[in-house]
Amino acid sequence: KTGAILALCSYPTFDPNTYNKVEEIQYFNNHAIFTAYEPGSIMKPLIMAAAIDQDVLTPETTFVDEGMRMIDGFKIRNAGDKKYGERTMREVLIDSINTGMVFVTERLGQKSVRDYIKEYGFGEKTGIELDTEVSGTIASLEEDAFVYAATASFGQGITATPLQMAQAYSAVANGGKMVAPYIVEKIEDGENQGKTSYGH
Repeated sequence: KTGAILALCSYPTFDPNTYNKVEEIQYFNNHAIFTAYEPGSIMKPLIMAAAIDQDVLTPETTFVDEGMRMIDGFKIRNAGDKKYGERTMREVLIDSINTGMVFVTERLGQKSVRDYIKEYGFGEKTGIELDTEVSGTIASLEEDAFVYAATASFGQGITATPLQMAQAYSAVANGGKMVAPYIVEKIEDGENQGKTSYGH
């Protein structure tokens, strides 16, 4: 509810006492904020939440999965080429059905998918008080083709950091209120005993 980071770790790690013996320089990177990646299926609940928020479907809305959808000349398939038949939106998340998320994207609309992804904070740095944070990229969503929104709905074609994903999930966990992550609670000034709060 606050955005306070209680613990954060990164692997591979290194011993600060023998930092000169690190095998690869990337061990010094804090991957929670430095390494953007295609998030994949953990994006699905975020887009599903957006669709429910817009009242374009409910958890019990059904669709029929044929195992493949052709979008803008591209074949979108499920993992393992599975075909699920009739499924509810709840089951789309349980079974992690890519074609189900294409259905969700069609209901929600290309612009809304792009807008919600931006509102979740993707494509921008969180502002965490650590070096060095990257923003990830959602540039593909500016393209006209619908396929980019469709693939983004299951976390492909865009990149994010683990911290951005945690921030976005905070919006779902907090009933729509997204909190900004922080590690500095306050700074106390020894001269005037002033306290500056950094909690967002």
